[in-house]
Amino acid sequence: MDYEFMGGKRSDYGAIEQMEGQRSAGQRSAGSSSKRKSGGRGSSTEHGFLAEMGLGCGPNTWKTTTVCVCFFIGITIMVTAWMDTCVPFCGAKEKKSGLWKDAWKNQTIPSDMQSSMDTSVDPCDDFYKFACGGFIDNTGIKPDQVEWAKAWDGVESRISKELRSAVEKDTGKAGTFFRACMDTKTIESLGATPLKPYLDMIDGINTHDDLVAAIAKLQKISVAVYFDWQVMADPTDPTRYVFAILDSGLTLPDAKMYTDSSPEFEKIRRQYKKVVERVLQLTGLNPVQAKAAAADALSVETAIAKHTLPDDLLRTAKAKHYNMADLNKLAPKLGFPTIIKLMGGPHVGKTTDNILCKDSQFLEGLSSIMSSPTFWAHKAYLRFKVAYGLGSDLSSEFLKQGLEVGHILTGVMHETPRWRKCYDSTKSNLPDEVAKIFVKKYLPKQNIDVAEEMLQSIRLQFKKVMANEDWMEPATRKLAIQ
Repeated sequence: MDYEFMGGKRSDYGAIEQMEGQRSAGQRSAGSSSKRKSGGRGSSTEHGFLAEMGLGCGPNTWKTTTVCVCFFIGITIMVTAWMDTCVPFCGAKEKKSGLWKDAWKNQTIPSDMQSSMDTSVDPCDDFYKFACGGFIDNTGIKPDQVEWAKAWDGVESRISKELRSAVEKDTGKAGTFFRACMDTKTIESLGATPLKPYLDMIDGINTHDDLVAAIAKLQKISVAVYFDWQVMADPTDPTRYVFAILDSGLTLPDAKMYTDSSPEFEKIRRQYKKVVERVLQLTGLNPVQAKAAAADALSVETAIAKHTLPDDLLRTAKAKHYNMADLNKLAPKLGFPTIIKLMGGPHVGKTTDNILCKDSQFLEGLSSIMSSPTFWAHKAYLRFKVAYGLGSDLSSEFLKQGLEVGHILTGVMHETPRWRKCYDSTKSNLPDEVAKIFVKKYLPKQNIDVAEEMLQSIRLQFKKVMANEDWMEPATRKLAIQ
């Protein structure tokens, strides 16, 4: 791929920079491991890269924080104990008499919960410290994490460690997948070789039709370029499924990181551009080519960011239904009829309005971006996105770049242990296989029978409650009970 001419005139691509405003179809069925989560931006592959490395990203993870989450049942027990023993004394002189400590000794609370508490604190003074003080004082955030919550992180950590050996020894798909991920010798020897078919395809883009076909191929392997998508239940009719198109195409988690002129975000952009350059060098470009290509790739992402609806507005936006003809009128240059057909969904949008989109202006903006005749900018963007998007499965040099983005966004500097990365990847890609291993190891037949009986009791109780809820309309109540 020759980028030497990119150092010359860029007047054609300047149109993109000046524009105003902005996780195969067969594999993404309901319940599939690669299905996008509903709402928001969608869980794009580039964010999955950070997730597989144990890193969070987004506006809410700028600072590492310790999170203490107490189970509802635990809170219930402790509140009951508190009310029985010291509520009568709260605000009164007797509060400091020590009676609450004597009463505390008579309470029965599980030992693992007791270790998370600080019983030296009077719950009438500081109930949170009383309930969670032990956990806060004795728990540190792991160096490869941005937060640590007792409820889910602690349980997940324990289960993953116990299941690791079972997955390692498994002779089925899960074990094969895990061991292939752990084979770092082979992975390192391959370098960027697994990317070659995609890089060759991108290098061969010379027409708009070539560009559309490349987008379809990358979307099919869960690389979210320009937009993201998800098969989901129709919010207006849960009896049918829709093809939802989501704002995406960005690598950084917030569009304002590309457009905000504050020193904080300018620094992020400078650091991020260096990562883009290094990733492009790993794909075979020399430093001069990589620098020019990085500028073009960032120009495309910036153009997309300008058309991206802010999260707060996107959450309240009303989704609209489209058929294929209407969608193509809205965004003709995106080539959705071709993209969806090549992804394996030729029936989508043909006879019904089963395409859903919350942000029509985003699609119009993408269509204008795709109208640009400067294919080198799109090729640079696609080259980076496929290398970064699939980077978590490549050599350590690619992994380092993902870790660097995580460091820029969250401050985390340590890589997740390889076994944990491979276990999480196995669980994500083969959830049913890992679930079978868990059931075989931890759920004998008698436990399954007890669990099913418990769930049936919950369902019956739910139906009884729903039958008497006067705030629900009859039709809604009927659906809730079903």
